[in-house]
Order: sequence, then structure tokens, then C-alpha cells
Amino acid sequence: MLGKLEEFTILGVMEAGRNATAANVFKAVSESGGASAFGAVFTTLDRLEAKKYVKASERLVQTGTGEKSRKVYEVTGLGHKVLRESLSVTSSLAAKAGFSWSFAEGC
Repeated sequence: MLGKLEEFTILGVMEAGRNATAANVFKAVSESGGASAFGAVFTTLDRLEAKKYVKASERLVQTGTGEKSRKVYEVTGLGHKVLRESLSVTSSLAAKAGFSWSFAEGC
């Protein structure tokens, strides 16, 4: 099962899409209220990579000063599976507690 910051970070990678640099993942997570420190997201990305939930590759990314080589993340099949399971457990427990909501399909 994933911790909440791990869930937020995987979702942040998915939201950032093709340009999922650590900075863009942090932006996606922090704008949703999931983290307030870049270091926390960066450390979480390293942990998720070690667990094989995300993979990183060096890629040229457009920045404000031109193209630069950056580490770009993408969610692996295992990462999608673990995220789906973790969100399902959260949803199930919430329903048992009398609180319900639904998640968008497709992760």
C-alpha cells in the first residue's frame, strides 16, 4: 500500500505527462495541496523509482532558457497497479465508515 505522498506523487507524474520533471511533478502535487516542500516530492520520486513504480530517463526538455537535459519520470505498469489498489483500499475503508466518493477510471 502506498503512503499519501506516494499516491500524490504518482498522480503528479501522470498529470505532468510527457514533461514530468521533478519540478513539474512538484507543481502538480503542490497545486493540489499534496505537498509544500520540493525536497519531499524529490525524495518520494527516488523512493518510487527504487520500488519500480516510476521510471526515469534523461530527456531534453524545453525550459525558460532553452532546451536542457532533465530527468523525466513516467509511471510504470506496476505503479499503475499499486496506485489503483491503494486508492481502492482507501475508498473501501471510507465506504465502511459511511463516507463515499468515486475516483475517475483510467489509472
